[in-house]
Amino acid sequence: MFDKKSLTDGLGNISYSPESAVADIVDNCLDAKANNIDINFWSGSEVHIAIIDDGHGMSHDELDDAIKMKKGMKSDDSLGKFGWGLKTATFSQAKELTIITKKKGNPISFVSIDSDFNRIETNLLKIFKRFKNLEKWFNKRVSSNGTAIVWSELKNDILGINLLKDNKRSHGVFYEVGKKVTEYTSMCFHNFLDKTNIYFNDILIQKMDPFKNVDGLKIYPEKKIEINNSKIIIGGVLFPKEDDMDNDDLFNELGLLEGWHASQGIYIYRENRLIKWGDWCNLTKNGRDPWRREEKFKRCRVYLKYESELDSEFRPNVQKTKSIIPHYLRHQIAEYCEEMRNESSKVVRKKQNNEAILNNKNTEISLIQIKEGNNIFINHAHPLIREFLEKNMGKTKKEYLLDKILSDIRKEKKENKGFIRKLFSE
Repeated sequence: MFDKKSLTDGLGNISYSPESAVADIVDNCLDAKANNIDINFWSGSEVHIAIIDDGHGMSHDELDDAIKMKKGMKSDDSLGKFGWGLKTATFSQAKELTIITKKKGNPISFVSIDSDFNRIETNLLKIFKRFKNLEKWFNKRVSSNGTAIVWSELKNDILGINLLKDNKRSHGVFYEVGKKVTEYTSMCFHNFLDKTNIYFNDILIQKMDPFKNVDGLKIYPEKKIEINNSKIIIGGVLFPKEDDMDNDDLFNELGLLEGWHASQGIYIYRENRLIKWGDWCNLTKNGRDPWRREEKFKRCRVYLKYESELDSEFRPNVQKTKSIIPHYLRHQIAEYCEEMRNESSKVVRKKQNNEAILNNKNTEISLIQIKEGNNIFINHAHPLIREFLEKNMGKTKKEYLLDKILSDIRKEKKENKGFIRKLFSE
């Protein structure tokens, strides 16, 4: 016998984070060909979240179908995949769902249900009155077509209750969760943000591109692999060292959500939507131990893009936060990754050798030269200085750093090895 409560309890317990739950709704907006998407967090008289788009909207029958649990998966190249995301994402974060939608040539349709799929409101005016600003948001974004998704009776994770400490006010923590949602959205959907505008509380979200082209970036040739009349694309980059980037803000930006160490490895995309990132997927070569994140590989990033026809091979989960690499592809992908990993390791070994030179008291080549009336000058023949002069950075920055080294040396009347170590560190 069908147990409705077991189903709804199960939906609520599917392990979404607030960020991945909102992203699942954004998937549906993009499937609806939206040009603009609003994510609004409201903590006024009744805390709620509204996600509104100007996509193709739904008729009354399509809306009725959308709130049903369907058997099977969506077809074609939809980001939604399973057809469950609207319900699973919503009831992982909220106890009530309201949908207001308009399809071109059709009147507005709406539904308001609780997590047991019971209808709880049948009057649109009462819905607009209940959720302050919703009518204004809806009318601003939806003219001939579009959809508003409203989450209410929010659960603790998305309210940020579990983050409350140091006497923080609850609405402040709620917006901290919103900030995480913004950052996650900017990264997962970076390939869409040139053509689609996504706003958080009226502020346009800027894309966070893990493969942003910067000066000194080494780009490895793409490789295409045909599988079952479909294909995957593998590509990779090796970022320049921190010292080789003129802009500290840019360096921090490219550290993404959790810093450079956590951002190395393989980025798996399904239909250009980022699903998984930040490790080496336990790849290995020649029977050695599986690869793990290591400091020497933090500048290495590889993308793997596959089409939805290969879902059965890559097995993305309902939340679209995990995906596997099929066993028969693992060796090819490891071979592709190995070249850039080896190159990154060489740079680290070179750095270690330079440190050894600095620490060797018997080193014949001195860092400084004394000439012209006992004045101190930098010895450009020193291995570290020679390497520095070969760095891929602007002439102005090189001159500034050399002047800084010389100033420190003259001030202290000795080799300022601390500054040199810092200069040549990763």
